[in-house]
Amino acid sequence: MPLPRENPTLHRPSRTEAPVSPAPEQSFTALTPHDPRTRAALAYLFPLLPGLYLLWRERGNRFVRLHAAQAVVFFSAVALAQTILFIALVALGNWAPGGWWLTALGLFFWAAYIALGLGSLMLWLRLLNDCIRGRLRRRPLLAPLTTRLEVATLQFALSASAAYHARQNGAR
Repeated sequence: MPLPRENPTLHRPSRTEAPVSPAPEQSFTALTPHDPRTRAALAYLFPLLPGLYLLWRERGNRFVRLHAAQAVVFFSAVALAQTILFIALVALGNWAPGGWWLTALGLFFWAAYIALGLGSLMLWLRLLNDCIRGRLRRRPLLAPLTTRLEVATLQFALSASAAYHARQNGAR
């Protein structure tokens, strides 16, 4: 377990004083609604909607935008993978001439479906932990799509804003 960061405003004991540990409320900073870590964690609250909203509206903080894009990519990839596995499972179940190999294949798909759910739950908890601690770790499968989505959304939002303001200024 990593040690909390030292607060430079705390009293530092001299060599003759006994070291005093900081109070628990001084060792961690509070999360507020305007804190980027809180807004980034909100992107993972529900699938897709908060992530899309933060990705569209946030322009000033790249940490929040990247976590919002990562949330959108993560939830989309999990939904797509679960849908594909479920369709394969239903297709196997509807295949009339069954045998032991079909049952084994169906059990394999069920196991893959459950493993995907548990793995995505663990990754979701890690992503939330990264938000709250103020870190942005680049996940190998999510990072390329996350960066592209974040840049494309920011460029589109800025161009739409510039077009809107140009239209408003031209109309006056």
